[in-house]
Parts: sequence; structure tokens; C-alpha cells
Amino acid sequence: MFHKNITVKKPANSVVYPRNNYVYFNCEKIYIKEKKHNQNKRVLIGKMIDDEFMIPNDNARIYFPEWFENEKSPEMSDTISIGNTMVIDRIMNESGLSSLLDSIFDDDSSLIKDVMQYMIIGETTAIQHFPSFMRRIPVFSKQIYSDSSIGRLLKDRIKFRDTDLFLKSWNNMHKGDAIYISYDSTNMNTYSEGIEIAELGHAKDDDEVPIVNMSYSIDQKNGTPLFYETYMGSIIDNSQLTYMVDRAKEYGYENIGLILDRGYFSARNIRYIEKKGYDLIMMVKTNQKKISELITRHRLSIANQIDAYIEKYEIYGKTVKAKLYDDEKEYYVHIYYDGEKANEQRSMLLNSYAKLERDLEKEFQRQSSTEKKT
Repeated sequence: MFHKNITVKKPANSVVYPRNNYVYFNCEKIYIKEKKHNQNKRVLIGKMIDDEFMIPNDNARIYFPEWFENEKSPEMSDTISIGNTMVIDRIMNESGLSSLLDSIFDDDSSLIKDVMQYMIIGETTAIQHFPSFMRRIPVFSKQIYSDSSIGRLLKDRIKFRDTDLFLKSWNNMHKGDAIYISYDSTNMNTYSEGIEIAELGHAKDDDEVPIVNMSYSIDQKNGTPLFYETYMGSIIDNSQLTYMVDRAKEYGYENIGLILDRGYFSARNIRYIEKKGYDLIMMVKTNQKKISELITRHRLSIANQIDAYIEKYEIYGKTVKAKLYDDEKEYYVHIYYDGEKANEQRSMLLNSYAKLERDLEKEFQRQSSTEKKT
């Protein structure tokens, strides 16, 4: 490996090969008995960069250690991985993200792109590893910033008005004519102090550590992130949905449908979405009374019935109209039966029963043995 950050004069006892400008050092003389004369043993120690100076390689460290006494570590690795960065750069350019970041965040735009690619490629948000990781990939900033610089960027330099403008501009670019928006939420544990919205709540990982909740929406067709919102850890996801529906309306979405998980299934949420003029597709809670009644009523006309078989998905299904609440409104309810999944669940249930029976038999034998001894 050549040390391009070190420049030294060519040693006197060395030879330069004109074909490639490699410098070979005559490190010792070896006597050749058969030929009865001495022969120089040469070692490659570097490469000439002009008529007088050269850059050394690792072999030179053995013979000229003084060259390396004041050596500074290079900012970038000698080899870097460019594939992921090229893909990210192309996606940002083709989607308009790159120019949007440049127009809103000015001088911080390049650093924001670096933080973004670090989190995507490294699959982490641990900023303390940012400087070492970025040595191995191309950087948009043309320099590697410290983790404390990232902290100042996120805490002080990125203002709410800038992120708000970014989200409004981004959604204006992607709202289109008619799209389905998938909505979900998650939460993140945090040990940091001073985060006002970090509270104890329904954590996905550690329920003894404060969390920050985040809800997010994406374009169902292509997976493009659209908008998000962070909120207090103690607030349950179900109650936050109405605020995200308002956010969609604020961004100008009109002809859209929302795709929701069963956690948001409630009369309040459904009626609020309808009030805003949006369609919805929502998984339901099977323990809800009217849903349970529908399943019981139609299950025999679906399970393993040829006229209910959906070949594309290899499951059975049926759509019915029904009232879910105490009003006149009827909804389309899609009921599905997956025979393969049913068999798996049946096997798990039978195995569980068999294990309980074996455990019960062992306990009965243990108690019988104890009674005989007494």
C-alpha cells in the first residue's frame, strides 16, 4: 500500500524503473557462489511522483522508519464502497429529493444526505459510529464530520419551519390523482434526558424505558414515504389516527384510500375517515361482536368451497355487506379462509393439548409415588 500522504526524497542507494516509476532499494548484497560475484537484493519501497520525490509503501517502513514518525492518518480509507451511495444518489436525483433538500437546507443539505445514507447503509441510528463508518463510503459533504457535529445539526440547525416546508413540498410532489396510503406507527426507546415527548407507554421492546411514538404514511404502490408525526410515548396509537388524517387533508390529499392495521379498528376512527371524504381498507378485530357473528354465519360457505376459491392467492374468500355499528351504514366486509394456515394452527393446538396431557400424567404419577412413600 502506498502512503500518498507522505512525500520523501528518493534514497541514494535505490533504482527507479522507468516503465512504472517504481523505486527499488538495494537493501543488501548477496554473494552468488556459482557466478563468483555479488548481486544486489532489491525491495520495492515506493513510487516516484516527480524527478526528485517519491511516496513510500509499507516496505519502506522497515528500512526508513523515520519517514513515518509524523505520519497523519488519512481521512478516507484507501478503498471505499461506492455501490450503495451510487444507488442512493440516483434515487434522490430521480425522485427530486436531492434538489428539494438543497433548496430548503442550503449548506446543511450535503450533511443531511450523509446522515441519511449512513442510517440506510449502516442500518443504525447510533451517531457515535458515524465518523468511522463514513471513511469507507463516498461522502456528499466532501469531508467527514464528528458525531457532535451531527448532534448540533439535528438539535439546533434544522428548524421546525424547514422540516414543515420540506414535508409540504415533498407531498405536493407526490400526492398525484388517486393513491392508497398505508398508515402505521412504531415507537423507539430512549435513555436520553430532556426529550419532552419521551414517556412511559406501550413499548414494543422495553416497557420500563421511556419511548417516543412515531406514526408514518407511505404510498402503498411504490413504498414512497409521504409524511410522519412524532408524539408523546403515553398516547396510544389508536387515538392518534385522527391527527394523521388531518395531516393528509392539510397536504391536499383528496382522492385517496387509507390502508390500516387492526389496531386502528374503532367506530370513532372509521367515522372520522369517512367524514373527511376518504375511503379505507382496514383489518378488523375478530373478537368484535358483529365481526365474530359474520364469520360464524359465513364460514361454512367459504372454507374449502370451490366457488369461494381465489386462485391467485390460494385462499378462500367472500365479500358481504353488513352493518358494523348501531346505525344504517353498511360496509363491505371481506372474509378469508386460509386452509394451510388453519392446518398449522390446528397442529399447534393439538400439540399443545398433547403436551398438557403428558405434563398432567407426570404430575399424577409423581403425586401417586409420594403418597405411597408416606
